[in-house]
Amino acid sequence: MDRFFLDNDGNWDDDDWDDEEGWDDEEWDDEEFDGPPVNMMDLMAAAQAAEEDQLDHALHQLTVKELRQIAQRRGWRLMGTAKDDLVAQMQTLLLEARQDPYMLAGLSEKARELLAATHTLFNINNTIFQDQWEFLWRQVLKHEEPITPVVQELESYGLVYRCRSHGEDIHHHPILNMPEYLLPVVALIPQHKATISPLKRSLPAARPFLENVEAIINYLAAGGLLRLTPPVGEHNPEGHPSPWVGNWPYLPEEVKKLSAYNLYRAFYERHVLTVPIRRQLVDVASCQPLVTAVGDPDALSWTLTLLQGLQVVTLDETLTVSLSPERWNMLISLPRQQLLGVLCQVWGVHVGDVWELRAVLNQSPEMSVWRLADAKVPYQTLLMELVMGRQTMLRLLRGLAEDDKRQDEWFSLSDFVRELCQIRPSLHYNLLMPDAWGFRQGGKPFNPENEGDWLKTSGQMVRAAICGPLYWMNMVELRGSPDDVVAFRLTDTGRFLLSPAAPNTAVPQSTSPGEAIWLNDRTVQISPGYEMGAFLALMTQLGTAVPNQPFTYRLDGAGLEKAFIAGESPDTLNRLFLESGWRLPNAGLDYLEEVYHRFGLAHLYDDLTVIEFSDDMALPELRAAGLLDNCLVHEFSHRLVAIRPEMVATLLTRLEGRGYTPRVTEAVS
Repeated sequence: MDRFFLDNDGNWDDDDWDDEEGWDDEEWDDEEFDGPPVNMMDLMAAAQAAEEDQLDHALHQLTVKELRQIAQRRGWRLMGTAKDDLVAQMQTLLLEARQDPYMLAGLSEKARELLAATHTLFNINNTIFQDQWEFLWRQVLKHEEPITPVVQELESYGLVYRCRSHGEDIHHHPILNMPEYLLPVVALIPQHKATISPLKRSLPAARPFLENVEAIINYLAAGGLLRLTPPVGEHNPEGHPSPWVGNWPYLPEEVKKLSAYNLYRAFYERHVLTVPIRRQLVDVASCQPLVTAVGDPDALSWTLTLLQGLQVVTLDETLTVSLSPERWNMLISLPRQQLLGVLCQVWGVHVGDVWELRAVLNQSPEMSVWRLADAKVPYQTLLMELVMGRQTMLRLLRGLAEDDKRQDEWFSLSDFVRELCQIRPSLHYNLLMPDAWGFRQGGKPFNPENEGDWLKTSGQMVRAAICGPLYWMNMVELRGSPDDVVAFRLTDTGRFLLSPAAPNTAVPQSTSPGEAIWLNDRTVQISPGYEMGAFLALMTQLGTAVPNQPFTYRLDGAGLEKAFIAGESPDTLNRLFLESGWRLPNAGLDYLEEVYHRFGLAHLYDDLTVIEFSDDMALPELRAAGLLDNCLVHEFSHRLVAIRPEMVATLLTRLEGRGYTPRVTEAVS
């Protein structure tokens, strides 16, 4: 099977942010999830388009002598004397060499060790500062000899160059971004196993992740209601002149208080603002059947952010989530291993995901996130901090995945987090200094340079990522209890997704084949399983979801109408049911014959009570809220239904109790 790896270097590229226009052509307002949408295809195309410009700029920073030294070191021959000609030749050679999986074989052992450790902790495709290299060389790799000759070897090999154009601190930039799968990583976590009490049993394996994804898709495709909770803060419109807020979410009362300061005096003082973050993303009450099916509202919320990152789901002004079938059809055409790989790698680069922050705040409700009141620092910078910290953790785990001697080893979660604190204390401060944002409690900020505070903030985010997303994606097994996880172990799926060198593995699937139970002639209740995919898809197309009953569908309404308009008949529909593996009951087939016989005919009904809706969302909303229970007689379309005449008074009371104001017409002649 061909692998599908995104080139997710995690770089912070100044081209991604425009001081005048904001985040590249993407609108972001209060109706978004927690950050701007990320079109992964556009992101990859933009990265590829900018690559040659970056390489050309980097090579022009070198002298002619340095260009020739790189060529000599790599065994290449440059022709001519003009620098532009030499740069053009070097550019072609470097791009070609990047396709060679053995391109780093010419480095010495210590240079490869430094490269692997640097990439694991800091990502060699980012700017690397001298103090980072010194810390890594002496404190992590435990070398006593000078690091300078080893850094010079990386320079002479054409991997990095020392920047001379800006900044007083000595630092290096990458000459060319390297694909993740070509760069080595190293297991920097010490070689110790977890000491686990026999009483600490393994937690049950998480539900197969793609089943959760498909449950969300099928629920939305069937017209199920799914809403987000309202934002707890506000956003300024694009171009707002506020000197404090910029494009960050904010609390109006804080900004109002800050605005009372003398503007010129305030610039010489340090002010901070709260970063409001929803503690729960999904409005659980709006989609209880889906929450029941997925089994965990946190897993549901987080999976939604991935689908939003791929623009498979979108939001409207009422915070209602809807499905983009075209986007989903593009993804579902991939083999399951590739689809899981795409979702995993989207998480690694998705700047719209603040799940780690939300997990910390839910763990300690008295905590909050603060940031320096300075509009010049965009909100996306904080989001990129989360991404870069997430990628560091994933590279460390990749080092474990590629260590053949530790395939089945359990790791103490506390020891893993504590060791990460020792070797990467600035985990979430790559772009901003610790005085630019952080956590606080009772008005007192946590100090990320203090180990105890680090473990309560960055450490808690690492814990949350392992016990949340990595567990939900079936990448780790956990031991302990849900509230006290003590150890984790990589699964075969985890090693496959983390490491290009790992063997292919089957994607976890349900061990249950599933079941379909016909409750009556045209209502079916489905238990999802690995044999239910085709049947479930068929019922979501032909039926309507029954409110408050997960995976229960009624064979009627607009789905049947569309099928008959498209040329289907009872015989062809019956054949589709047989092909899906689940036979339609005889009474159900008789019902299809009856509906098909009436299809296209006009009928007049005396004393019929109907409801006409002004949009397509009202009916699913009322269904989900249970307001139409025991009322419906027939659904003509998404905007017209018939109800029982004796239930009119009851329905009016229900609607008015929920704040609706229906207009009642006594009779239509």
